[in-house]
Amino acid sequence: GVILEDSSQKPLAGKVRITNNETGKLVAEAETDPKTGGFFISARLDYMQNYDIIAGSGNHFIHYETISPKRADQRKIEMKAILQKLEVGKNFTLEGINFEPNVDILVKPAEPKAQHLLEFMLEFPTVRILIEGHTNCAGNGFGPTPKDQPLSDARSKKIYDILVDGGVHRNRLERIGYGCSRMILPRAWDLADQKVNMRVEIKILEL
Repeated sequence: GVILEDSSQKPLAGKVRITNNETGKLVAEAETDPKTGGFFISARLDYMQNYDIIAGSGNHFIHYETISPKRADQRKIEMKAILQKLEVGKNFTLEGINFEPNVDILVKPAEPKAQHLLEFMLEFPTVRILIEGHTNCAGNGFGPTPKDQPLSDARSKKIYDILVDGGVHRNRLERIGYGCSRMILPRAWDLADQKVNMRVEIKILEL
């Protein structure tokens, strides 16, 4: 695979890890070629488990993808990780951070993604973030319901609590729920589009 910088598309020196989504254990890791951003990583994986490939580089936000070895097309992959530079005021969507319907309980596949954010915060101890919870307006003709605001608050608090419990000091974290006031897709008819709106983002407050 390869790691590239988002805006310039230039290669980045960085590290790539494979972790087991069930146990959280590190399975394999590799460093990229600083000139090309390229890397090769090989590991013996259990076909009954899912794994994340996490790419990181210096002052950039992490990129991660989930693979399932039982799928023949995912036993050998070419990963192109596009990393965005950390900047004050910039927002990053936490891909794969999804919740059970109408509650603040993470779906099982989202738990390792929250751990990736925790590891990022521990690696960059000066970073302060705002955790933003968002919902999708599904009721009343796509208008907000009384549950949207408290639900988004609760979901941002869930991520906040995971970070605090993992060792991130509270003074590095702020949180807010926006309800469905900032939907990316205002007319989300199917579940896939609704999940785009039902997201958690972080905003960089300090580096």
